[in-house]
Amino acid sequence: MGLIVQKFGGSSVRDRERLLRAMRIVRRTWEQGDDVVVVLSAQGDTTDALLARARELTEEPPLRELDALLATGETASVALGAIALASLGVPAVSLSGWQVPVGTDGTHGGANVRSVGAERIRQELAQRRVVLAAKNSRIVCEEPSAASDDVRVSAPCYSQMVRQPEQKKRSGEPWPAYRP
Repeated sequence: MGLIVQKFGGSSVRDRERLLRAMRIVRRTWEQGDDVVVVLSAQGDTTDALLARARELTEEPPLRELDALLATGETASVALGAIALASLGVPAVSLSGWQVPVGTDGTHGGANVRSVGAERIRQELAQRRVVLAAKNSRIVCEEPSAASDDVRVSAPCYSQMVRQPEQKKRSGEPWPAYRP
């Protein structure tokens, strides 16, 4: 079987019903025997709400702290996704950028990915777990053509094991299998 990467945007996981619907799609893919990496955005309007809270304090929040704040929405989303999968009988683990790890050039508010430590992802997949990775919307891929939704999406950067096509995909639609 192959490695499948599925990406769900914020509106696809915005509430309990939609999150469970998305995770049922993931379960079907996993049940077919494929290794599955799921990339999730923050739920619904979480990012906008966090930005608004930061701007209540100052019109120009420090970019480093803004990155840290916005990552919390994505981290919560992948943890909830892993919990939802567990409730559906699918072993899963959520990973944030530091757990993979994803190395960047250190530019806050729009960092370029320099490296991806795919070993942790491979270890989890070898245990037959679905890996859920936070999208990290403020990280920019070095190759814009690799982005699934727009240039600011880091989903394709999370796993150097997967090459993603240039065309846009519908939320949750799997990327073609890739065998390293």
